[in-house]
Amino acid sequence: MKKTISCGAFFSAFSFGEGVLSPEKLAEGLEKNGHLVLPITDCGGFWGLVDAIKAAKKHGLRIVPGIFFPLSEGGIFLYPGNETAYRSICRVASSFQYFLKNSPKVFFPIELLEALEGVGRAVAIGEMALKGIPKVPSSWKSFWGIPEHLSLSAAKKLAPIARQFQLTPLAFPILRYVRPGDEVALKILKGVHENQLASKVNLPSGGKLFPPEVLAASFSWFPETIEGNRRFFDFTFWHPPLGTWHMPEICRNSELSRRRLWFLAEDGARRRYGKITPLILNRLKSEFNIIIEKNFTDYFLVVQEIVEESERRGHRVLGRGSAANSLISYCLRFTHVDPIKYGLFFERFLNPERSSPPDIDLDFSWKVRDEIYDFLRTRWGEEKVALISTQVKLGGRGAIRETGKVLGFTSEEITRFTRAIGHLSAREFLIEAKNRPECKFLPHNSAEYRKLLYAAARIEGLPTHFSLHAGGIVIAPQGIDRFCPIQPSSKPIPMTQMDMYALEEVGLVKIDLLSQRSLGVFSDLFSHLKSTKNIPPILDNVEELASAPPVLEALEKGDTMGVFYIESPGMRSLLKKLRCRSFSELTAASSVIRPGVAESGMMQAYISRHRDPSTIPQIHPLLESILGETYGVMIYQEDVIKTAGAIAGFSLGEADLLRRAMSGKSRGESEMAQTRDRFLLGAFNRGVDQESANEIWRQIQSFSGYAFCKAHSASYAVLSLQLLWLKKLYPAHFFAAVLNNRGGFYHRQAYVNEARRHGIEFDPPDVHTSEIDCTVNSSRIQIGFSFIQGVSENLSKRISSERKISSFKDLIDFVSRVSPKENELEGLLNSGALRKFGPPAACRWTIKLSNPGTLFPEPTSEPPPTAKKTLSTLDWARLELNSLGMIISLNPLDLYNFPQATIRSNEMLKFSGKNVRMGGLLIAAKTVITKKQRRMKFLSLEDYGGTFEVTMFPPVWKKFGHIVGDGGVFLAEGRIDCDWDVPTLIASEIRRIPELKK
Repeated sequence: MKKTISCGAFFSAFSFGEGVLSPEKLAEGLEKNGHLVLPITDCGGFWGLVDAIKAAKKHGLRIVPGIFFPLSEGGIFLYPGNETAYRSICRVASSFQYFLKNSPKVFFPIELLEALEGVGRAVAIGEMALKGIPKVPSSWKSFWGIPEHLSLSAAKKLAPIARQFQLTPLAFPILRYVRPGDEVALKILKGVHENQLASKVNLPSGGKLFPPEVLAASFSWFPETIEGNRRFFDFTFWHPPLGTWHMPEICRNSELSRRRLWFLAEDGARRRYGKITPLILNRLKSEFNIIIEKNFTDYFLVVQEIVEESERRGHRVLGRGSAANSLISYCLRFTHVDPIKYGLFFERFLNPERSSPPDIDLDFSWKVRDEIYDFLRTRWGEEKVALISTQVKLGGRGAIRETGKVLGFTSEEITRFTRAIGHLSAREFLIEAKNRPECKFLPHNSAEYRKLLYAAARIEGLPTHFSLHAGGIVIAPQGIDRFCPIQPSSKPIPMTQMDMYALEEVGLVKIDLLSQRSLGVFSDLFSHLKSTKNIPPILDNVEELASAPPVLEALEKGDTMGVFYIESPGMRSLLKKLRCRSFSELTAASSVIRPGVAESGMMQAYISRHRDPSTIPQIHPLLESILGETYGVMIYQEDVIKTAGAIAGFSLGEADLLRRAMSGKSRGESEMAQTRDRFLLGAFNRGVDQESANEIWRQIQSFSGYAFCKAHSASYAVLSLQLLWLKKLYPAHFFAAVLNNRGGFYHRQAYVNEARRHGIEFDPPDVHTSEIDCTVNSSRIQIGFSFIQGVSENLSKRISSERKISSFKDLIDFVSRVSPKENELEGLLNSGALRKFGPPAACRWTIKLSNPGTLFPEPTSEPPPTAKKTLSTLDWARLELNSLGMIISLNPLDLYNFPQATIRSNEMLKFSGKNVRMGGLLIAAKTVITKKQRRMKFLSLEDYGGTFEVTMFPPVWKKFGHIVGDGGVFLAEGRIDCDWDVPTLIASEIRRIPELKK
């Protein structure tokens, strides 16, 4: 009988520079080579554990979970044998991650081994590890690990130490490679992580995958190790079980939780409706029973507690996503859309046929979310609360940039590639580069060029590090270490090593507490209303808001720049085409613009039917009640669900599973074919003719993965209407709030220009009157100190504090009292904050003459006359652009020399169908792929009359696409095309407009 051994360790791509394979690729290779065990032993963490557990099950392998902790020479592998051991390893790994953050060393503090508990196995590699192994508790079995590349002389040197501590010798192959090319890819990746050239990277010996008997043969010189390998794996290793949910527990038992949830729901219904009608009561009971049946009671109570605490602190909460389909969510104030009034059904939120908890996503102002995190840690205990990590993987641009550095390309050469690649993958770039206008000047035939792209393609998609999920947080009732280690994050709160998908597998419920700048805008405006004691009840009445004349006019004209969710060029154009006049129409617009509806041609059909009811075709009788409101067009995810029920007889739960099956990246051709057959058979059984069934299926398939949930659209439409109403009534405060919350879809300059079109003027920063943020005085906005590049918050506070004591007499008085740093003083000078003391050049001379030494070059004489010369408006504008990132003293277009015979955006309708010339500042751009897989581009430009849209069809984009890549001011020539009285310039030529000379 042949002697065989199992591999003891594997470094996946999660070891960041020590491996390049996923657990799935390893499992596939192990199975093909006749192995029975899949080890997962990443460096310092359990990042890939869940993937490895699933891959092992798929390929019929036994999972062996562990973690490797590196020493300056060798290291120690730890494997848990029970839950206690697993949790202690998690704590040790967490401590190691914090050690790495606070220490320049990258090696494991050996004393952390003393914190191990339970039973497990430890493997020491190298002399340092062997000498440190006594720190492992006696309840653990320790081994002397011998990699396949260890020489006989090295083994003889280590053997006395192993005998001293009675360690069993263990054949311990360490895996790194499976496929051809893995070594090259690892060399590049290791160079990326070590910040050195690939030619200088040294890879560790061994690491290749061989069949068990071949591996055993490589240890024939030390037969005891083969027996040690058998003894090592004759052990029950432990890992967290998958598939069981672990909910935080609000009350002492489930019965108390159920009573509390019902009390809160019923009380909330009374507050929302005044009187609980039979319809409301029946809906509440139905939803409540499903929540109880699914054991999600505590999940709802945890979220309710978060919302209640937030509102108690005066913070607005906006529930997004499908949660607005739930009446209980509405009653608990997760959401603010009445699901009964707007026909939203619970099954889209919580499908009775699904086992996982529904998503309850809450939006907070970006200024206060961290406060809610702190509340949760205080409420539940620091050991039970953590933010969720997310894997940061190399995209095409990143892979090219990092590979280029490692291969020795200059930064200029790398920039040429990264600017040209856009959002393509490196593989796509290899194929398409020759046909892209941005790539005209790349060395396509160069061998070095091909080497760079092929190498980049090989490491593309690999994780490089972990970052924070957009807003996910978990509360682990038994402690985070029951499931995974933690590590430092960019917040004061740690993050989990496992990402959201792995955490869901081990049973932790993700709660999304999302940050949103528009809620910051709303909060700022609401604070202003509170200060004036003028909070109108209309803010809570969406129907009244939508029918208010200023709001109606703004919706119809697409005057929504700065208004969350409906300010993009595409949305503003759609609102104008629809002549949007109601809450339901605004909700529909938010979904009809989504890619699925638009690409299927149904967006144009919806607009046409909305504007001209005579074009509405006969709707299938089974769909009349479902799609009558949307003229026979499916525009919501809920439409897909209801249509599947009406046409094919699916239950609401089955139909939601169909929607989920058709969404996302996991859908395959075979699954889609089975779903289609099921749908068409159901339609046939309900008497629907084949032609109608096929057309309905086409519509479902074309957009079901992209359409919005109606509840989501409705929730955001509420906030959009509120902000639009506030914009029209308090425009100066609105735009100040938008700027203070750092804008939205557009650059801050676009909001300044839009504010001017609404009659608002701007004042530059001023040390005598400015605050940290923008402030409003009548219809004027003064720019705050926080917008000045280089000026710290501490300096801003010192300025404000000092001037409360007494005003600044002169420049020297100001400098001596607030002590700005050199870069801060430069920022203040260039932004105009010190202009009352004289021009910037004169101020520099004044400071230097009064205090020679540090801030500015030594003067050779008295200030020349040029230093005292007052700056022109154009000169101030250029200084503002550098210091503020925007121009507030004039319109940026004033800096450019526009040619004659250009028309303005507010004149476009008069020139419909004619060839014209237009110029403007580029404020937004979007590249799309046509049905023929050709690229084109949509541009949004701004001139003195407003904003306008320019379409570059593929031939024009191919010719001029490289010109518009970096933004700027452009001249566009072409024909004006009108679609439902909304004009667009169809470009035939694009060129840059030169800037005025000083």
